[in-house]
Amino acid sequence: MNKAFVREVDAPDPSCPEPRGCGATGQNVPSTALRAQLSTEDAARFPLGAYSCATPTCPVMFFDRYGARVEITALREVPFPKDPEGVVCACLSIRAAQIIDEARLGQRERIRSIVDAIRSDSSRCANTAVNGLPCETEARRLFLQYFVSSPPS
Repeated sequence: MNKAFVREVDAPDPSCPEPRGCGATGQNVPSTALRAQLSTEDAARFPLGAYSCATPTCPVMFFDRYGARVEITALREVPFPKDPEGVVCACLSIRAAQIIDEARLGQRERIRSIVDAIRSDSSRCANTAVNGLPCETEARRLFLQYFVSSPPS
C-alpha cells in the first residue's frame, strides 16, 4: 500500500500525570513562563518544554511527556484558578478578588483599562503568566461571571 494514502496516528495530547495528577489535557507553556514561575532548579527539570494543568483542584501545575512534574507548592505564587484568590494577571499583579469586586460593583471601566493594558506593547504576559498567554480571556470571563449591571445601593 502506498504510504501517501495512510494517515499516521497522531501522538496523544499530553495529560496531567497520575498518581497525583488529574489526567486533564495540558497546555504548552513557553520556557520564559516556566522561569518566571519556578526556581532555576525546578525550571531545569523541563529541558524539552512543559505543559500546565488548569484544573483548579489538581495539585500539579507543570508536567512533561516524560513524567517530570511540579506541584503548585513549588510556584512563587499560586495563580487563579488553582487559588481562588490568586493572581489572574501576573504582569499587572491583578488578583481574582479585585476583578470580582469590581464586577459586583458594576465597574466596567476597570476591566476596560485592564484589557487595554494587556493589549499594550508593554504587556509581559508571555513572560510572566503561568500558561504564557495573555490573561485577557480569563479576566473577561471572571468579570462577566460576577458582573452586576446595576450595582447594589
